Amino acid sequence: MGDAGETIEEKIVGYLHDVVEDSHITITDLSEHGFSDSILSAVDAITRRKSESWRKYMQRVGDNSIAAKVKINDLKHNSDLSRIASPGEVDLSRQRKYQAAIANLLENSCSIKYKNKYYQSTSNLHKNTRTITGEKIWR
Repeated sequence: MGDAGETIEEKIVGYLHDVVEDSHITITDLSEHGFSDSILSAVDAITRRKSESWRKYMQRVGDNSIAAKVKINDLKHNSDLSRIASPGEVDLSRQRKYQAAIANLLENSCSIKYKNKYYQSTSNLHKNTRTITGEKIWR
């Protein structure tokens, strides 16, 4: 996800976005390694807590503009069903959930300039829609 970021902070948070969630590394560890407060805040915002609802998690992500942009890139990547040999209903359902989250983050957490850039970057996906089980993957 790091390469998908536009700014150096977005790139750093993109590379670190699962570190705290999926390893023994903590926000304090990252702080001790010299990461800035803005990066630490964004990594903290994008780190899902155990037993935290999806809704609460996405609200926290949306409260941090860097985390929101990184999460949009992450969800966009995870919504790409071409990575799955034979997508089924579970995959389509997950994709719909992620696309709704992207739309919500774009609407509530991102500038108009960023929204326009995002929609322009995904326009080819909308034009080149694949169909699986009679349902469009990208709308």
